[in-house]
Amino acid sequence: MGLYASSGVLLTQSTQPSNPGVGDLWYDTVNKLLKGFDGTEYVTLGKTNFSNATITSHSETIGNYSQPSNAVVTTPDTSAILDDDLTSSANFTISADNWTYDAINDEIDLAAGQGGVYRGARFDPVGANISTSKWLLRFKIRVDSITSYSSGNHAGAMFFGFTDKITSVMTDLQDAVGIIFQTNPNTWRNLIKDNEQINGGTTAFAHAPTIETLYIEIENNAGALSMRMYSDVARTVLIEEETGSIGLVTGLRYLHFQGYSYTPFVSASGGLNGAVDDVQFWNGINKTEMLAGSGSEVFDDSTGTKWNSNVETNPAVYIDLGSSKNILGVAIHLHADNTETEFKIRCSADTSFSDAENVRTITVSNLTAGAWKFIRFNLKYKRYLQIYGSSGSSLVMAISEIKYLTMTDNDLKNDEGILEISSSDTSIGLDGV
Repeated sequence: MGLYASSGVLLTQSTQPSNPGVGDLWYDTVNKLLKGFDGTEYVTLGKTNFSNATITSHSETIGNYSQPSNAVVTTPDTSAILDDDLTSSANFTISADNWTYDAINDEIDLAAGQGGVYRGARFDPVGANISTSKWLLRFKIRVDSITSYSSGNHAGAMFFGFTDKITSVMTDLQDAVGIIFQTNPNTWRNLIKDNEQINGGTTAFAHAPTIETLYIEIENNAGALSMRMYSDVARTVLIEEETGSIGLVTGLRYLHFQGYSYTPFVSASGGLNGAVDDVQFWNGINKTEMLAGSGSEVFDDSTGTKWNSNVETNPAVYIDLGSSKNILGVAIHLHADNTETEFKIRCSADTSFSDAENVRTITVSNLTAGAWKFIRFNLKYKRYLQIYGSSGSSLVMAISEIKYLTMTDNDLKNDEGILEISSSDTSIGLDGV
């Protein structure tokens, strides 16, 4: 019998004991392992030696990982400068002549009126010129009735979009991008006009005005303009799209919803009766980037897209496995925009995650932007997996794709690997060793 075993003492120290005997026990405080002397050497008890065992519960082959059925994120970096609260914009103004701001419904009530009299609302959403490269404008037009006017060129027009001037009356000497409703005949048109009229004029939509609700989207993506009409609030059912180039249009700043006589010196009346609502404007990002905040990018099976959070403390995203499963690993494809420095991996039966459900703590520098990295943790039978930014600093989480690794009950019975992985030790490898 060994020296320490004969004395009935379990030795706890950082270095290997000297003069051991068979059956002596030593707790290695450096590696946090219990070891026993087998007559030749100290061997780890209750652990699997990765060099000598087949560990079926870990894989670094992305094909073995599954796609989530859904994902939910914290605040995305897609905050609209204008987001339906119409009065939050600087220089919000609304005229008389039957155009009113309905505070209860937070909408602008439209009314057909006399030509030569400004009717409408104006915003200065940025307080300066909007981006020349990328922006996205959305709003809803509810058409309750149409008042036509039978004479005059572009009689009784209404304009919805951006111009370069704060002035209330649209003239031919303005830069403008937007959508026009005009009578004589009743038509929707897109307007892309610089103040020299070099690429001026309008293009008619084939869709004829009628009593309906339209969901409008105007996008500038690197100078390519798209003006879209949808029939649904989710903007999935496209009625029509007109495209063009921003060309020489410059200095866009003021968002106008207004009625006017388009051609100067023509006094005309007519227009829409209804309302404008759900006004949203994103400056400096295009539609694809705005939608990147939805979380769908982390399970679209494409590493070419990404979700990123806002700059915030504890950004997070969780994936839904669809049902509870034996989950024991996650694959993360990090995006270069990520600045968060520490991730906690949490598994839960519901979506109320807590630190008690933490399975791994990862220093993000161990991951590689633009590449798959595979993280192993102790087996959990759960439905939801969360990646939680835990550095405590206000940073951005940016991830292109997340997949998860599971095993069936039969596979678990045949699994030769037994490994207890620390949920908090950041020094161990991604594979748990």
